[in-house]
Amino acid sequence: MLLVYMIPQPVGQSRDLEREAVRSEARASADLLSPGVRLRTAPRVLGSVQNKHQVIEAAEGFVAWGYAFLLFQEEASVQALIDACIEEDGKLYLCVSSPTIKDKPVQIRPWNLNDSDFVMDGSQPLDPRKTIFVGGVPRPLRAVELAMIMNRLYGGVCYAGIDTDPELKYPKGAGRVAFSNQQSYIAAISARFVQLQHNDIDKRVEVKPYVLDDQMCDECQGARCGSKFAPFFCASVTCLQYYCEYCWASIHSRAGREFHKPLVKEGGDRPRHVSFRWS
Repeated sequence: MLLVYMIPQPVGQSRDLEREAVRSEARASADLLSPGVRLRTAPRVLGSVQNKHQVIEAAEGFVAWGYAFLLFQEEASVQALIDACIEEDGKLYLCVSSPTIKDKPVQIRPWNLNDSDFVMDGSQPLDPRKTIFVGGVPRPLRAVELAMIMNRLYGGVCYAGIDTDPELKYPKGAGRVAFSNQQSYIAAISARFVQLQHNDIDKRVEVKPYVLDDQMCDECQGARCGSKFAPFFCASVTCLQYYCEYCWASIHSRAGREFHKPLVKEGGDRPRHVSFRWS
């Protein structure tokens, strides 16, 4: 078991000022910090993790890099962890030691809750029917950065949000972007995939319409389904409507629409395609 120690490194006055600038946003208010912190290091450097700041849960996963997730009992402990870090190129690092490695820099990724939402154009109402779901969003990406990327690609962005876990308050790897016009919205969902590029982030992510679970059928307004909410949404640009099962079967039996796949909402606001069985 690897024991993680806080090892402050000696730095000059200019280095202190740089480090303070990186921390200033997170320090604005302790209750604005997620109690969860993600650690990133070289492969297999981190095993099970403990530290002296009241960590109550730790998990790990290894792909090309090693990761560990720390959950703190108190948000003030997250700030103490940030204060113990050194800064380099705008990133926070903590030096850890093990029986085989001494003072290994491990990147610390705290999350400021203010970075979860960004309103680009407050004069525009948020229309859920002009909102997209973005899957696979890199966890360091902030809402403002997601908004800027999407606005650069399609224009008309009025809001962006990063989905966070309700308990951990840490990004789940997904986001939402609302547009002010139908043209930008259709351009985004028609692309299906988009390359998110920002600083050292370069990742291809999936884009889908944001699906609601409280919409009436756009064809019958509930008349043919007992006023129940519509379970299906058609993401084809020739439709872009919610349907009950009866109306889906009726509309999509027409030539050119028989191969459309219904989109439904599943856990965590993540839409998915399902197969429709014709009766």
